[in-house]
Amino acid sequence: MSTTLDAFLDRHGIKDADFAPRIGRDRSMVSKLRRGVVRPTIDLAATIERETGGEVTMQSWVGSGDHVVTDTTAGAVPSPGIDNPFSPMEAVSG
Repeated sequence: MSTTLDAFLDRHGIKDADFAPRIGRDRSMVSKLRRGVVRPTIDLAATIERETGGEVTMQSWVGSGDHVVTDTTAGAVPSPGIDNPFSPMEAVSG
């Protein structure tokens, strides 16, 4: 079972300022990660997993289903315009 970054750093007595250079970030970013203010990018999550010896896994940053990404394009109708070559773009007079 994975652990949180906060629990890992507390258990090992590691200060934010000491862990920050290990993951290529500053102390304030480590603090924000610990408090859940921000979530890491995939690359940063992989770095954290590596630097914690796998105790804080990439998966530990994923919520329990509350932020599931789904296919939001199913049934969507594209807007007319330059990005949609199948719909005529209306001229706008200024």
